[in-house]
Amino acid sequence: MVKGAYPYVSPSSSTPEEKIMTAWFVKGHGPSGVDDGSSYADEYKVPELTSFNASLNSNNSISVTFGSYDPEYEGKITCVVEISDGSSTKTETLSSTSGTLEYNTESGKTYTVTGYYKLKSGDTTSNKKSVRLSTGSTAVGTATFSVTANGAALSNGATISATSVNVSTSGPSGHTMIVTCNGNSQSLNCGSSATISGLSSGKSYTISFTEKNSSGETKTIGSIHFTVQTTDTQNQ
Repeated sequence: MVKGAYPYVSPSSSTPEEKIMTAWFVKGHGPSGVDDGSSYADEYKVPELTSFNASLNSNNSISVTFGSYDPEYEGKITCVVEISDGSSTKTETLSSTSGTLEYNTESGKTYTVTGYYKLKSGDTTSNKKSVRLSTGSTAVGTATFSVTANGAALSNGATISATSVNVSTSGPSGHTMIVTCNGNSQSLNCGSSATISGLSSGKSYTISFTEKNSSGETKTIGSIHFTVQTTDTQNQ
């Protein structure tokens, strides 16, 4: 039977073990139904998690803050944090709504930090909220580029006589620039340069530049369009 339930009921598959007891009944006066949890629902109630924040610290630890809850739950619940790097998950339990977790984060990786409340006396949990944190990367959109032909800066829409151009990039450390010329792409570390050669006489080209950080985020920085003179025009 289920402790505290009257009329008496038999336990169900979801009845907490600590609520089940053995009892003797007079024939015909046994449990009249099956437990639906109503007799102890308040004991296993968990508050809603209204907010959850996580942030990276300079020493690679992670600080977390849970939303506050009603004082009636004080001492009845714990705050649980799960940190996942995509291949493994570490679980930490806090006795308060904030704390700093010692976790050896690695540069260039993204972590999912999930928080929820958990009942101390059972397995009941609240809703969960997650925050994604990236290490060793900065926001995309700050990189720059330049294109030159025969040592002179190339402007958009220009016509050139050279059959090669030089592209130069700059940007945050760890970022790359994806340089695409008429569908052919190459990746450069920001701060480096490259030569695009084999340009054909009389043909038009578009070179586009896309910045990418260590977390895989990308942003198109810009593009430049130009045309190589025909051989007849160059010989005039």
